[in-house]
Amino acid sequence: MILLQFEIKLMRKEQTLWARLSAMAIANKELTTAEVAYTVIGEIDKVQYINSVKDLPSKESSMAHMMLFSGNVQGVLQAGLVYQAIQVHINLYNCDSLILDNEGSYQCSVTGLMFEVSDKVKITYATLSWSKYGTYLKEPWKFIGPIFDVKCDPNILKAIHFPHSLCLGDHESDMKFGVLHIKDNAPVIESSSDHSTSHIKWNVTSLSPVGPIVQTSQHIEHHGVVLVYKVLDSHPSASFRVYLATNNNSDIKDIYKDVRQSNKKYIKIDKPPTCQKLLEEKKKYRLISEPEADITPEEIQFTLDAVKFKGYFEVYFEQPVSFKLSLVEADSDLTVWTTTLREWIKRNRSSSSEEENDNKKFRGADTTDGSRSSKNCQEPLSITITEQQLMRIAKVFGKEWKQLGISYLNISKNDIDQIQEEDKEDLAMQKFNMLLEWKKKAKDNATIKDLYYSLHDPDVPYVVKKLLQGTMLQTYNVSVTSAFIMFLIPRLIQIKIHSFV
Repeated sequence: MILLQFEIKLMRKEQTLWARLSAMAIANKELTTAEVAYTVIGEIDKVQYINSVKDLPSKESSMAHMMLFSGNVQGVLQAGLVYQAIQVHINLYNCDSLILDNEGSYQCSVTGLMFEVSDKVKITYATLSWSKYGTYLKEPWKFIGPIFDVKCDPNILKAIHFPHSLCLGDHESDMKFGVLHIKDNAPVIESSSDHSTSHIKWNVTSLSPVGPIVQTSQHIEHHGVVLVYKVLDSHPSASFRVYLATNNNSDIKDIYKDVRQSNKKYIKIDKPPTCQKLLEEKKKYRLISEPEADITPEEIQFTLDAVKFKGYFEVYFEQPVSFKLSLVEADSDLTVWTTTLREWIKRNRSSSSEEENDNKKFRGADTTDGSRSSKNCQEPLSITITEQQLMRIAKVFGKEWKQLGISYLNISKNDIDQIQEEDKEDLAMQKFNMLLEWKKKAKDNATIKDLYYSLHDPDVPYVVKKLLQGTMLQTYNVSVTSAFIMFLIPRLIQIKIHSFV
């Protein structure tokens, strides 16, 4: 066993072996092994994808995802998972790159972005978070659409048309449009060249995070959406989160991230999200239910700050029932959005529990004895991070530690001020206490893996990400060496048998 552990440590430097191991693990549905192997070779997008598959509530969806991920299209068809495969394709086709063959204007049907190019070119782009960059924007400027990170040759990409959620109405003459352009981590407000009821046009100067903004002294109206998430648990009661947001991808992405980081598991309820009436800034809205439910808070005032901090209604039923939800204006009772929820009741608790257990087995658990003990089968990377690990990480944080805490770790400026007041002289302890505050807020999601994903961003110093990656590997190696060996040895034996035949 000691020799094998030593060999595994040596393997860390052999990227080819880890790549082969990841492929073998995926083929055999050993998700925990695949997760670590992909971490070693730096395929973080695949690690995040595997984790999203683990969180799927349906065994069928998990199977379809993993079969398609490993290229087993025929297996998907033979298993009768055609619908799940179609849904996987819809979810994964994010339109994050375009290859444009000729000069002209092109639009992405998913994000609404429009590009004007002068020649053949490839454009890649991603939706970023306003919760990170919104702090750069000061009154009277307001963000009105998603912020994007676009990568392309700026000599060929002449202009970008950004979608916005604003209703111009009769206020257009009082509005000044522009873009917030983040250059070298500093904000620059640049003028727009044109605007319409749906887009803000900007002539490209250089490429880095950029999004549409408006300057106005009046209350403005937005096209809005309502997003519903249900708590997944074994209780007979039913709890929901209902979010109110502007209809732009940055806000929606922030909400999805907020739900993922919660200490509870949620599933998105697929209902038409678009509001029937415009959302007016500083107007109060109320959520009502038929039959009556416990709803908190009673009202939410719609502001861009409320959207930024992801305020939501919490809806609670003691027993599962069909019900109708309606969002109304608090002062007039006019309906803004409504929906009826029935589908989630059809899955009774026994089938949900059974399906969840099946899904856990599919995650790569040891089920050789036909059972699974939650106490003894905790995944190694799901163990709460220790104070010793936090201190080692704190020591490599540089002068940007406060910005990292606020941008990525849900730490407020008040938290930072209080931490600095308590430890005025010891900078290392200040950084350590900030990480402790993150751990306290994260609760069940305070694992080394959660911290790694939270800080896996281009703005985070390489030395921090490298230490987190190494800590993940150490945690994994201590806890899963035996499982790794049990996975690998039968396959090595098969290879040797074939070599003798």
